[in-house]
Amino acid sequence: MIKKKHHHLSEEEKTLQKYSFKVADIPPFSRKVTLPSKNSQVINNLSKKNSNYPIPKTRSQILSNWTYYDQKKFLAFYLSEGKNFGQLAKSLNKSTKEVVEFYYYFKMSKEFRTAKSIKKELVNYSSKLEQINDSIIKLKHLSNVEKSISSPTTRVAPTRVTFAPSAISKKRRGRPKKSSHVRGGIHYYY
Repeated sequence: MIKKKHHHLSEEEKTLQKYSFKVADIPPFSRKVTLPSKNSQVINNLSKKNSNYPIPKTRSQILSNWTYYDQKKFLAFYLSEGKNFGQLAKSLNKSTKEVVEFYYYFKMSKEFRTAKSIKKELVNYSSKLEQINDSIIKLKHLSNVEKSISSPTTRVAPTRVTFAPSAISKKRRGRPKKSSHVRGGIHYYY
């Protein structure tokens, strides 16, 4: 039977030893890590060994394939159709990959941002116009209904008129009466 030797440790050493088993080792950070640059031999060697090694194109390389007309056509199509890059690629006779690459470089340009903000303003403006048109149609309908109520030939005049709770903005408990009809916050009982 082997007996362990008991070393006399101080309190600090005991606590350090106790926690050292629970904590992961910290790797040394003394070694410098350098990433390969485009001019370094590492990338050139990797690209020769593996033809699939991705070397990203520069902004100027991507933009050189796009004429001014193509850029304007891209912008117009994007604003009207959205991110339908497949259709856009067909219309521009380019690959979808080229269109997507161009999009990610072009979306940071001032021209693209201003065009998007103008489109957003137009959409907001058109939705406000639709709301105004809807309210005009409703008012026109209400005026036609009131005219038809006031004419004696088409309808019988209401016998009793009370204000609807919706107009006062207090909820009324229970069911509404069967014979009532609400127009513009007013109950008409027939």
